[in-house]
Amino acid sequence: MASPFETVINELLNIGFYDFLLFLLALPLFFALLKKTKLLGESSAINGLVAFVGAFLIFSFPIITGTSLTFSMTTMFMQLMLFIFVIFFAFLISGFFYPDLAGMLKEKFSHSRTMLYVGVAIALTVAVISGFLPTILGAIGGSGAPTSPVINPDIITLIGGMLIFIVVLIIAAATTLKSE
Repeated sequence: MASPFETVINELLNIGFYDFLLFLLALPLFFALLKKTKLLGESSAINGLVAFVGAFLIFSFPIITGTSLTFSMTTMFMQLMLFIFVIFFAFLISGFFYPDLAGMLKEKFSHSRTMLYVGVAIALTVAVISGFLPTILGAIGGSGAPTSPVINPDIITLIGGMLIFIVVLIIAAATTLKSE
């Protein structure tokens, strides 16, 4: 027997509520990026209009291509949240051993772009592992990719492991070069 939460979630999925949530997520992200970069100037009206159009294109993407983003986006956000929880608990435990953890991290990472590269590598790794990247590339290629990942899960795990290994090597190389 399904729980009441499962019933509500399935009904919301059936009426397309989660596609609307992608619209609500994309709108402030686009607006913030346009406002921060000042790509179109400082006018909030112009930035808001362009952000609305971009978010509406994201909202219409599943209908136009026949590819639902709900499964892959949900998987990607869950994996990112798990990664954030792991980092949070690592900082929490490290705080016991380093009394001024924030100061130490600020000193280590203030003179390089290592954390930017690590963040980009982690984002790409999560996009590949979650199936979001194959879904987008399949839809752009016109094949109408299904809602589940097209690639074998074993291959996705192998690629993800290799990308994580590369990230660890980049971090190790950056910290080694800084200490020398």
